[in-house]
Amino acid sequence: MNLIEQWGSGIPKILAQTKEYGLPEVDFIDMGIALRVNMYRALPEDEKQAIKNKR
Repeated sequence: MNLIEQWGSGIPKILAQTKEYGLPEVDFIDMGIALRVNMYRALPEDEKQAIKNKR
């Protein structure tokens, strides 16, 4: 995939790829001494509907 070839170049590529594939936005969470990155996968339509119905 070659998403990270040099320091700092991977994040813009990851953001562009998630947008291109229609995935939910990546969450960057500052945890003080750590950085957490949440990446989400796409759900099949029937799972999306089930989640909506639970709310």
